[in-house]
Amino acid sequence: MKRLVIFLFTYFKKKQFDRSCQDIRKTFFNSWEQIYQLLILSPYWSNRLKSNLEDNPLTEFQDYSSILKDSLDHEFNPLNGEKILFWAQSGGTSGTSKYFPITSQYLQDFQETIPAFVYNLISHNDKLFSSETKVLYLVSSMTSQKSQQGVQKGYLSTFNYINTSPLLASSYVLPVSVFNTQDHFTQRVCLYALSSSLSSILSVTPLAIDLF
Repeated sequence: MKRLVIFLFTYFKKKQFDRSCQDIRKTFFNSWEQIYQLLILSPYWSNRLKSNLEDNPLTEFQDYSSILKDSLDHEFNPLNGEKILFWAQSGGTSGTSKYFPITSQYLQDFQETIPAFVYNLISHNDKLFSSETKVLYLVSSMTSQKSQQGVQKGYLSTFNYINTSPLLASSYVLPVSVFNTQDHFTQRVCLYALSSSLSSILSVTPLAIDLF
């Protein structure tokens, strides 16, 4: 029954996604309008942002690095005005690790992309999300670091795992507590993996696969 519910929900969401892709230009400008309405209220963009996207200059991370660094000491993200829920840490493959403020708007956008992704997975695996099997979903372990405001710092994959919908999370074999520390992960992950029949192994983090 759970698999059927997930399939039907993601099927209709996938159809919505397909329709939005049929007129990508319209979808693009609709998305920009939503972004503009949010950003124009923020401290940083209120006097800088142009309503026409093409009138705004191209920017890169370095243009915002000092602002983001300063906002580590604050409760709200100056770039969109929302409360900071989590500080996402980059892997540091291109140098020093960078931190990005995650807010409710990111969480909403992320959760809107999940159904189409899950639909494609479930369409190619007839045991995925069944009541008889579990999914081994590997993400990075949590860190003990926090900002001065007490906001957790860590990898984005961990934040997304914690905020997965309860319906999907009920099929994951690993509880959130397994990712509390790297030592905890390495000590417990195999025990949980062997405790259930697995339909699949998913991971967006190469480091987690190496540790496993």
